[in-house]
Amino acid sequence: MGSKVTIESDRPVPTFFFNSGRQWLNCPNWVEFLVDLGRALGSEELSGQQLSLAVAVPTRAFAANLIALGTVSRRSQMPGGRPSIQEHFEKICALKKGTVLQCIEKQKKYRCAFHGIEMLDGSEFVRVEMYIRKNKTARLIPKKKCQDIILCEEESEYQNKITRKKLIVERPEFTGHFVSPMLPSDFALEKKPECRIIGMQNILKVEAKAEVFAVQNGDQLKTGTLNDVLRIESLLPHDDPYRTQILSSRNEETFIDNLGPVHLTIYDGSNAYLKSDSSRHLGPVTVVVLDKTEPNFEAATQKISDAFIQRRSGMIKLALNHPAPHSIDILGFMETPK
Repeated sequence: MGSKVTIESDRPVPTFFFNSGRQWLNCPNWVEFLVDLGRALGSEELSGQQLSLAVAVPTRAFAANLIALGTVSRRSQMPGGRPSIQEHFEKICALKKGTVLQCIEKQKKYRCAFHGIEMLDGSEFVRVEMYIRKNKTARLIPKKKCQDIILCEEESEYQNKITRKKLIVERPEFTGHFVSPMLPSDFALEKKPECRIIGMQNILKVEAKAEVFAVQNGDQLKTGTLNDVLRIESLLPHDDPYRTQILSSRNEETFIDNLGPVHLTIYDGSNAYLKSDSSRHLGPVTVVVLDKTEPNFEAATQKISDAFIQRRSGMIKLALNHPAPHSIDILGFMETPK
């Protein structure tokens, strides 16, 4: 039945910690395994393939987010589609005066307004206007630094309000632990949708925002959240670049046709998978996370077994840095791309 494809994780998962009550402990082996699995599934070699994977765990808590963490971490190392200086400058030139923008200054983002292109000593500059401490302030940004200007997805007229500023990355040590050697600020400024998780939105978002993880920085622990790396669209300010989407499983059929493809799609739980059209692929890799204690666990495993029998074109072999714990069962197979 076809060939066997080996899927490898590129490097071991960086050590991080979990808050267990009142003390920080090394993350248990199932956490490291799920992140390592996500890193393997993030391989660029899987582009153009159709891989289906079912992961049955004793409890689905954090599982989908941890797999997504591994994929986003690995794919942050791949070249992005950032436009050249000239391409970005041309987009800015085409804006209407008054268009809302964001401008990077001293590792902070400021809301500002576009006020045109100016020539100075033979060089081109972008003129923006911002309000800082209730004072109107103009900035001339040279063309060579125009990538410090972030375009909003929807043009809107600028309102004379105090400019909101914020750090580009709230917890750079934690984020950098997973995206190194890429700089955390560069990572946060690049829009590169990689993962889509379909399931119970409220639970998934609570997990993503929970400050129960930390990394070692010198002799200190730096806390962070999974969302620092996942950068979930609905948990970020409007127009901030994102990497992950979380969508409700309740209305999957109503939204799925309007979404672009991503590398990894995760169905979190039996109900999310049973409501889906399992023959429809939203990207190269589809993962189903099943909780062995769920009421519909048996129905979901039967649906996966049917897909395995009817559509598989090849088998997969996982070559990971962290072996699967005995409590976790995996079934994976390749399908013929349509």
